[in-house]
Amino acid sequence: MTETLAHDYAQDIRERIALDVEAGTPFGLNPDTGEELSAYDYLEDVLDIEYRIGSDRMYRSARLLLGWGGPNVWLDTQTGILSVYWGSDSAEVSLPDSFTDYLNETLDELWRMN
Repeated sequence: MTETLAHDYAQDIRERIALDVEAGTPFGLNPDTGEELSAYDYLEDVLDIEYRIGSDRMYRSARLLLGWGGPNVWLDTQTGILSVYWGSDSAEVSLPDSFTDYLNETLDELWRMN
């Protein structure tokens, strides 16, 4: 495994998200129905959510585990950074602000429901 694999993987995710954002469908389209997917749909496939909560118990941001076991993929909604770890190699890329903003709005709603 080389840094190129981690970097290429991270870049591929960033490019797909950027294209979806540019098309006005930040979370893509359902391949079966062609309908726009929501942030809730996106979060269904997330393996883990680490919530960051202030002392006032209000949502601040989250860290999402998107992939595990080769590669490991984390998305930090506070920084908008997607981190990929593949073996001993790693790479980071920035995601579009609008994408992480939509995720933060939805994660805030989910937190308030609890």
